This record gives sequence, C-alpha cells and structure tokens, in this order.
Amino acid sequence: MVAGFGVPLAIENSAREACFGALEAQRIIREMNIRWAAEEKPTFPTRMGINTGMCQVGLLGSSLRMDYSMIGDNVNLASRLEALNKMYGTSVCISENTWQGLGEGFVYRMLDLVRVKGKARPVTVFELVGHRDMGVPEADIELAEESEGAFGKYLEGDFAGAHKAFEALAQRFPDDQVSRAFADRCQTYTEHPPEGEWDGVFVMTTK
Repeated sequence: MVAGFGVPLAIENSAREACFGALEAQRIIREMNIRWAAEEKPTFPTRMGINTGMCQVGLLGSSLRMDYSMIGDNVNLASRLEALNKMYGTSVCISENTWQGLGEGFVYRMLDLVRVKGKARPVTVFELVGHRDMGVPEADIELAEESEGAFGKYLEGDFAGAHKAFEALAQRFPDDQVSRAFADRCQTYTEHPPEGEWDGVFVMTTK
C-alpha cells in the first residue's frame, strides 16, 4: 500500500507528518496483535518505508483503467526501505531525506549506508524508533544513542572495535536484531576484510 503526504495539497512538513502517521499506525497494530494473540488468532506484523522527494502524482493509466497514484524513483526507494525492515528486524525505515525534515522530539538511529537494488547512489537509512511525546521506552532511547558510536566505528573501517561494541549491545539487548546482524557482519569483515577501498556501503542485492 502506498500513502502520500503533501499531495494533492501541500502541507507544512510532509516528512514529519508521515513519520507521525507511521508511529501511530504501528502503535495501533501492536495493540491489535496483542489482542489477536490472546485470542489465538494470527498476528499482523507490518513494515513501513518512508522517503521524501519529488515524484509524479495524479491520475495514472488509460481510459480503460485509471488510478490516482504516485510513481518515480523516490516512490521506488520508499518501497525498498520497506523491504529493508525484514533484513534488520525493524518496523519503520526512513531515508536521509526524510530524516533531515524531522525536527525535534523523534528518536531514531542510523541503521546502515545502503545501495538498494537498481540504484547507483547509496542512501543513509535510519530506523524510526518513536517520538518522545508519544512515549518511548528508556531502553529504546539508550539503544539508539549507544548504537551511534558502534556504527561510527563500522563506517571508519574499525571492524574489530565495531564488533566489540555491537556484540556488547547484542548481549544487553538480546531482542535487537540490528546489533546482532552488525556484530556478525563486523566479525566477518574482521576475518575477511572487504576488497578495495572501504566506503561503508552495503549493497542490497534483492528487493
């Protein structure tokens, strides 16, 4: 499903409103899943990807079949970000373009520097954790803040140091799949360094 913020009528900060919408939707989905699990019904985990940029919006198609929708590279990137959640075990991934428009109050952590399938330019990806006015567990804030240092070591190519930092986070936060994934990745890079000049970019080979 695709949702557009700021179309067809412009709003003051579409990135901020989209992120509020995603967080509220995730809150409702979590409550719904808890209720369904208690009733022994299948749950409905949902992933979301958010990107901000120019795109083509309007009635698309032909006289036989027409739909009001959005198309373009920025729409495709949002779709790729949604898919990244599955790899990292997160719920909401946002692009650097969206992150730049958030303002104060949001809690996020840098997730990766990724070149998504079909794109040449890498994009910095963030996990949207929450907003302080909506209530964010202190442990989530602590994890987001401490992940920054570990990821910084990774980008610098200090794989041994990054592995130690991410391993410590994985031990303290055993449910965090991101820390475990990066601890394993950094261990691999320590034993088998990437070829060529290190730029920190992870190449995504699937959609």
